[in-house]
Amino acid sequence: SGAYNTLGRWRQAQEMGGRAVELDPNNIEARRAFAFSLNWIGRYDLAAQQLEEAIAVHPNLDFLYFELAGAYSGLKAYSSMIAIYEHVLELQHHFIS
Repeated sequence: SGAYNTLGRWRQAQEMGGRAVELDPNNIEARRAFAFSLNWIGRYDLAAQQLEEAIAVHPNLDFLYFELAGAYSGLKAYSSMIAIYEHVLELQHHFIS
């Protein structure tokens, strides 16, 4: 999926990303690449779902939250986006303290 994303072949990236996630649902890079391709074609809802599932498995990876906030932005779900940013600040505070 990542290679297709790089080439701008979004539909193929989406198809391969979906397949990769089916084969290995806990693969964080597969979910991220799949979400990226979904965002690119305007499927922010499905991208958000992929990122939410990735966060459920890897809750301490702050970059996932930033990517999820981007999907929420596409959905115009600004209150959810703000909540995500606040959560990331909380995570950062937890690791710094």
